[in-house]
Amino acid sequence: MRSMHVSTLGANAVDAFYVTTGTGAPLPPEDAASTAKVLEDTLRG
Repeated sequence: MRSMHVSTLGANAVDAFYVTTGTGAPLPPEDAASTAKVLEDTLRG
């Protein structure tokens, strides 16, 4: 993870995660989608 930003928008929290490969390159689209799904599933419990 390169960086993470958390802010509020009214009563809601807005999170942004910038995840890269081990070399610092952007994740390929299919890896980004699967990583986002795993993160969301984990956070939802």
